[in-house]
Amino acid sequence: MIEIKVGNVSSEIIPDQRSASSLKALLMRDFKVDIPGAKFTWAVKSGHSDGKACLWEKNEEEDIELKIRSGLLPRLTAAMTKANIEFTITGDNRGLTSPKLSGTKVPLFSYQYEAVKAAFGNTTDIGWTPRGVLEVATGGGKTEIAVSMYEMNPVPTFFLVHRKDLLLQAKERFLKYGHKSGVIGDSKFQPQANLNIATLQTLKKILIDPRHKNYKKTVELIQSCKQVFFDECHLFASNLDKGNEFIAVADAFESPYRWGLTATPFMRSQYDNMLLEGVAGPSIYKIGYADLVKLGRLTPAKVIIKRVKGSVNVTEQPGGRSSNKAKADYWRRVEEKGIKSHVSRTESIIEEIKSGPFPLLVLVKTKDQAQYIQNVYQRDARNDGYVSAEPILFLSGASKAKDRREAIKDMQNGGRDVIMATTIFDEGVDIPSLRKVILASGGKSDVKVIQRVGRALRKSKGKDEAIIIDFDDRHHALLERHAKARQKVYKEQGYTIEEEKI
Repeated sequence: MIEIKVGNVSSEIIPDQRSASSLKALLMRDFKVDIPGAKFTWAVKSGHSDGKACLWEKNEEEDIELKIRSGLLPRLTAAMTKANIEFTITGDNRGLTSPKLSGTKVPLFSYQYEAVKAAFGNTTDIGWTPRGVLEVATGGGKTEIAVSMYEMNPVPTFFLVHRKDLLLQAKERFLKYGHKSGVIGDSKFQPQANLNIATLQTLKKILIDPRHKNYKKTVELIQSCKQVFFDECHLFASNLDKGNEFIAVADAFESPYRWGLTATPFMRSQYDNMLLEGVAGPSIYKIGYADLVKLGRLTPAKVIIKRVKGSVNVTEQPGGRSSNKAKADYWRRVEEKGIKSHVSRTESIIEEIKSGPFPLLVLVKTKDQAQYIQNVYQRDARNDGYVSAEPILFLSGASKAKDRREAIKDMQNGGRDVIMATTIFDEGVDIPSLRKVILASGGKSDVKVIQRVGRALRKSKGKDEAIIIDFDDRHHALLERHAKARQKVYKEQGYTIEEEKI
């Protein structure tokens, strides 16, 4: 018999001598997973490492005991049931009850209500489980879901974001329904007793330094917190072993009610998926792009993929045991020639900017790429006789939050046709009138592709479709693999796809 002592962050698993070997075999099979990218490292290729990570932690004092993140308990108990391994829950003395599905001022759509219902009715092998990931496509109203859940369960709550832009956005959304919140982040420390919105970065900065002037108060607030929302929770999954700030902050909260909110939680990496699951719980509700289009909540997307001509010659590709610096330098040179300063690719971007429809957003990789596009754009303007043509507004992480907010407001009100931005616009930007997004940055991340397309999917008067421009970068093997990965995402999401030659 295996004894499980349930905790809010981690749980103790205590097998007896008879069940220990069966449990170990199950863990090695189902809870030891490949680390992303490890197979390409010298350590794995040379046989010095298997490139896998254990998702449990042994008790140092007694080898038979172990700890596992509580979000993984439903997966673990399901696996034990299937393997006919008996277990009992002995440590869950929290006395939690599911909140009632009533008392919200938020006008929820039916699918939003179903998301709340899924959260507050999440029953597993270990009983009612007050945690889980709510997967709602970009533009589907995730924050409204969180506000309604807070109204139904008004215990001390933190709403965690990863950017200062989202800090203000979340504060305004809660305030819209009459809920004043404290703010921790963006150089502000203005907490309140029951509801606080905070950036993960600021919390980590405070928590790692006991001498910080706000350390004691922050610890008190976190200890009293009973409910925590992890906004864009897919970001919690990466780089656990490198001291990832999201994981570090998540572990500081002993809150029994733990909810993940995102459009893109579970991707191709089993390692990332299970780390996220360990922090916030399994996916308990999902509604995607296609469903929200059918319900009339999102605008259909048309992806136009432009095939890039020519080739890029980057010599001296590093070998298997080359340093990470050498490999990064090689990739930098490929990006420089194949994306940032590629002539026909850039000229196509300029044509797409000129042709509209407006307003439109150009997403670039770096400031250097933005500058190159600006130079070509201004050169063309001069050649066409538009000497007074203004440069395209460029926004990055270095831009003031106030300037970014004003630019977004200006575009939404019809005062600006084009904004060029780095990946700070991947998430949290709300411009319903946006009709076109030019994905100039390349890359292969499933999450980022979906988030970027999502910038243009919100409904707006007179907008029948959202146009997405991407590139089939076949002029280098690395870029081609990335382009194919993005195209795979478009097909999986159900976007309409058209191809054009440059």
